[in-house]
Amino acid sequence: MTTIRNYHTFLPTALLTLLFAGLMNVLSGCGSAGADYSKVDLIQVSGTVTLDGQPLPKAVVTFETPDGQFSYAMTDSSG
Repeated sequence: MTTIRNYHTFLPTALLTLLFAGLMNVLSGCGSAGADYSKVDLIQVSGTVTLDGQPLPKAVVTFETPDGQFSYAMTDSSG
């Protein structure tokens, strides 16, 4: 038995296939290779973040320069 397909069924299938392929192509390009720290000046800082006298783990600390550049870090279990 031979299946006869007309453009009413072929066209939507082809368009969906092309749309899916295009979407996969776009999504596969998303991502990051990671930060390149060789292009920035790193400065070591130290201290302890506390709350009610106890070290505060997993706190996000933001550092900002007077000219608006910033960086951030997360504290460990010892604050």
